[in-house]
Amino acid sequence: MKANKLMKALAASAMSLALVAGMTAMPAMATEAAGGVKFTKAINMAAAADGTVPSATYSYTVRAGEAKAATATSPAIKAGLGTPTIANVVFTPKDAVSDSKVSKDVTVNFSGITFPTAGIYRYVITETNPTVAGLETGDANTIYLDVYVTNVAGACAITYYQMSTSDAAPTYAQDNNKTPTYTAKFTEDTDTYTTYTLTVTKNVEGAMADMTQKFSIDVDFTGLSEGTKVKVDGVQTADGASADGALSVNKSLGDDESITITGVPANAVYTVVEQLSSNEAYTVTYKIDGADSAVDATYANTNNGEYTTANQQDMDANNHTVTVINTKNAVNPTGIILNVAPYALMVVIALAGVVVFLRKRVED
Repeated sequence: MKANKLMKALAASAMSLALVAGMTAMPAMATEAAGGVKFTKAINMAAAADGTVPSATYSYTVRAGEAKAATATSPAIKAGLGTPTIANVVFTPKDAVSDSKVSKDVTVNFSGITFPTAGIYRYVITETNPTVAGLETGDANTIYLDVYVTNVAGACAITYYQMSTSDAAPTYAQDNNKTPTYTAKFTEDTDTYTTYTLTVTKNVEGAMADMTQKFSIDVDFTGLSEGTKVKVDGVQTADGASADGALSVNKSLGDDESITITGVPANAVYTVVEQLSSNEAYTVTYKIDGADSAVDATYANTNNGEYTTANQQDMDANNHTVTVINTKNAVNPTGIILNVAPYALMVVIALAGVVVFLRKRVED
């Protein structure tokens, strides 16, 4: 008898412990959701490995979803209650890239919303994509969020949530316990960012050209987001673009030398400028992507001239090449002809005199 009473006491204790354990598991899930429902917004930088993160702001709205009746394979869905809040997600060139992408949490805040009964409540999140050149946005603009509200310690609380890009209701798991589960889950929305390359090459030509001379080349960018950096021959610029979107790169190039600038945003505008004294007597021409370009040879002052690409050039989501050609040919020796002209005239006069003299002797 005493043994039976002891066994029953132990069994009761085990059941109590199990019940307590089951009850404490629920608040753990509630705590997980207490900080807000979250998913991840990411930008894939694999195609912009040498560039900085673009300035991009994603905005979101949240509304109640439609109620769905229960079926043999899915539970009932209730329309969402209240108005959850969701903050914008802002990316900037200062963001760090890890494993070829940059990620940020998107948080849906349910504070202040009271659920009167347990159930699955549906909300619809709509994403408004930024318009950023080179940023290819995905198709997950509508996200269906189902929050699972259960009775916890005498109150209703969110203990689980699930997201999907489909409006289908959760289906029951194949466990005969009518446990809702999704066939499609959503945890991260990833867009892709692409940057481009600008290559500038110097060619020196002509019989009088100095093939060892270095020429100062500026590449001026405008239209960039503040803080944007590029890589110059594999080295990232120390400073980013200014508040007005300007960034300049300078390098001295000799014959057949190049500068390769990577990580250039698709919307960048560039101008290639060569600083060259007018006394050096070079003719400067440009080829942009292999085609001849007009040159503005207006000098900035008496000491230095600016030979630039005719107009500001758009990257326009393409790689580009610019060739700067300096040409100096031999000078036509017209001065020598002028210097010997008097002597040549004296010879002609002398020959004429000889002819006259000889003719007179013949006549005599």
